[in-house]
Amino acid sequence: MPETGYSRLFLSRLNTLMVKALATTAFLTISVLAAMVTFDYTAQRNLLHNEMTSRAENVTELLAMQLGGSIKFANEIAIRDIATSVLSAAEPEARSVFVTGPEGDSMYATSVGVDATLDPRIYARQAIETAGAVRSDDGMVVAYPVFFGSEQLIAGAVVTTWDDARIISLLSRNQMIAMAVAISVFVVTMAFLILYAWYDVSRPLNRIASVMKAMAREKYDIDVPGTQRGDEIGNIARRLHGFRNALSNAQKGQRESAFKSAAFEGSTAPMMIVDERGRINFTNPACAVLLDDLLPGLADLWPDATGENWIGADLSNLEGFAELAALDRPTGVRDAGTTVLRVGDRHVRVTISPACDDADQPIGAVVEWSEQTVAHRNAALLGGIDSTQMRIEFDAQGQCSDINDVAASRLKLDPGDLSHLSLQSILAPVQSTADIPEDVLGNLAEGDGIHGKIDLIRSDGKRVVVDGSFINVSTADGIMERCILIGTDVTVAEAEVRDARDRQARLAEEQAKVVAALGHSLQCLSEGDLTLELTAPFPPEYEKLRRDFNNALVGLRSAMTSVTHNVESIRNETTEITSAADDLSRRTERQAATLEETAAALDELTSSVRSAAEGADAASKMSEDAQQNAEHGGEIARQAVVAMDGIKASSQEISKITSVIDDIAFQTNLLALNAGVEAARAGEAGRGFAVVATEVRALAQRSSEAAREINTLISTSGEQVQQGVHLVDSTGTALAAIVSSVDDISNRVAEIASSARQQSAGLNEINAAVNELDHVTQQNAAMFEETTAASHALTGEADALAEAVAKFNIGTSRLAVRAGEQSASAQVDISKSLATDGALALQPEREEEPIATGWEEF
Repeated sequence: MPETGYSRLFLSRLNTLMVKALATTAFLTISVLAAMVTFDYTAQRNLLHNEMTSRAENVTELLAMQLGGSIKFANEIAIRDIATSVLSAAEPEARSVFVTGPEGDSMYATSVGVDATLDPRIYARQAIETAGAVRSDDGMVVAYPVFFGSEQLIAGAVVTTWDDARIISLLSRNQMIAMAVAISVFVVTMAFLILYAWYDVSRPLNRIASVMKAMAREKYDIDVPGTQRGDEIGNIARRLHGFRNALSNAQKGQRESAFKSAAFEGSTAPMMIVDERGRINFTNPACAVLLDDLLPGLADLWPDATGENWIGADLSNLEGFAELAALDRPTGVRDAGTTVLRVGDRHVRVTISPACDDADQPIGAVVEWSEQTVAHRNAALLGGIDSTQMRIEFDAQGQCSDINDVAASRLKLDPGDLSHLSLQSILAPVQSTADIPEDVLGNLAEGDGIHGKIDLIRSDGKRVVVDGSFINVSTADGIMERCILIGTDVTVAEAEVRDARDRQARLAEEQAKVVAALGHSLQCLSEGDLTLELTAPFPPEYEKLRRDFNNALVGLRSAMTSVTHNVESIRNETTEITSAADDLSRRTERQAATLEETAAALDELTSSVRSAAEGADAASKMSEDAQQNAEHGGEIARQAVVAMDGIKASSQEISKITSVIDDIAFQTNLLALNAGVEAARAGEAGRGFAVVATEVRALAQRSSEAAREINTLISTSGEQVQQGVHLVDSTGTALAAIVSSVDDISNRVAEIASSARQQSAGLNEINAAVNELDHVTQQNAAMFEETTAASHALTGEADALAEAVAKFNIGTSRLAVRAGEQSASAQVDISKSLATDGALALQPEREEEPIATGWEEF
């Protein structure tokens, strides 16, 4: 191979992801390392320079503090000793010391001298003038004023020079050592990375590439390495594993499609499939039934809805289909569309889900039809409730989970913030009615309903009265899942009721005052004082009552005057009436007593006959029930006979089958015997077959014995079934006889009950007639008694009236009327005649007696 070929092979091997990644890692690592070294060197150099500057300032300040007295007294030896000791302690960074007096004259300078470019006197004068520290731009020259005494007088200045070259050289040397160590670590790290990249990246990727080549040759049974890894290679391996599984499962697609087609056709949800033009390719039976049921109203919205053949019909003519199908929308926008159609008085929801191929091009749609009439009505009903009534939902712990706008508006709450809202926080602790229990959740959990007027607390603390109910929403096992409060705000109506009650209480108070005044006046009137009139004014509503009372009092005084003159004439006339009424009352009383005893006897006889009739009716019903039960028992006996016959026939069939099995066993035995003979003839070669023939013969004998035992058991069972049939037939015959007897008893009891009812009806009529006669007689007796009592009472009352009238104070002299002995005897007779028993105690209708002349005006 020419050299260019080797170069290309070498370059192709270097053109790998691992080499590129390692080269990039090396370049970035070197760049980061160089940047870090440069930054670290700069930062450390600046730090050392700052430390040097700070040290220079501290040493110069310390030197200035020590030289105060020496400069003041011009002690050059002390100045030299102090400056030399401080300079030696600060070497090699400290280079020189320059000490001046207050006028800037030099008092001491080190042997190092001063640089030609540096004039320390300038810094000394600046320090003396500013009375503070002075530094050069690089901080290597520091000048401090020297103070003396408690008054801090300036005695001179001290200037020091410094050099950081030695420190910088040490830093550079250390930096070079650090770089050498870093390069060594980098080389080792890169070697480790190369090994790791080959082992953990390049090799697994090459294995995955080998698997992909095998999959390209349609070998899907090969394992994909690295699926257990959690990195990107593992992700690639798992994706490749999933792709391999998808390819291996592709052959199962047709079978699954067949299952899906069967599921689509057998689904209870009405569905159809349309192509990209809107033509129906398939409808399941549920969809065809629903579409047939929607005719002919569906034809108004879908002209092609004829009902003859739904396959091939054009659904694109359905109202709103083009907007819902979205077959002409841009690529990637294929959301399902839903609409609700009004077909006559029914509501139908239509959901169209577009179907696309792998290129996201429309190939048709799946259309689902759903009856929504009941759901639409329920939604309208709930919407109507939410628009007019308060609705608050709570969970089982009493925490509010939902509130409608009406309730939120009434309670001044934010429906978006329900975290702090609970039943305990909005329910008033003290209810205005006893219908609401203290433990609302406990009563609801026990299944009790809560209805009535419920007091709630608004967010501002005011009460809201709701006329409604707590509804318990329970799970299937009866455990309360949540509760709902539904009601109407009647706060205004309750306020009006309270106002009405207050007005009624005020009117009652005024009325009580009026009644008290009238009561006092009437009490005086009852005591006979007819001169006390109401002079205090009443409320306007009762002022007419006061005037009417006073006018009535005036009229009553006038009437009492007339009554007094008529009492004596009335008393004389009633004496003659009393004598005649006494005789007639005694005869009528005896006649009424006789009729009363007769009526009582008839009542007892009627009650006895009625009880007998009711007992006969009850016996008739019981006999009918017994007859029905006996007939039912006979029918059950007949059914048992039929069942026994069936069992007998089945036993006979089983016996035939066992006979066949016995014959088969016999034939098998003969065949096994022949096989044994043939095996014996075959000699050594047929020995194994002879053993098998012997086992088959033994098996045939056991089968024959088992068949004979089964046949014996079936014969015994058939005999027992025959006995059962005989017993059941006997039972049916007995039940038929019982039914006949019970029927005769029922007919006779019915005749007895009919006769008893007729006797009871006749006695009721007789009893009614006697009671009517007794009632009329009792009324006559009562009327005569009343007439007698009235005559006696009239005489006594005439005397009493005279006495009563004499008690009244009518503004003139009191009148006294004597009560004679005849009036006293009349009172005794009246009390005796009124002590009657039985029917005489009935209150007859009183005839209106003519009012005597003289009372008309009263």
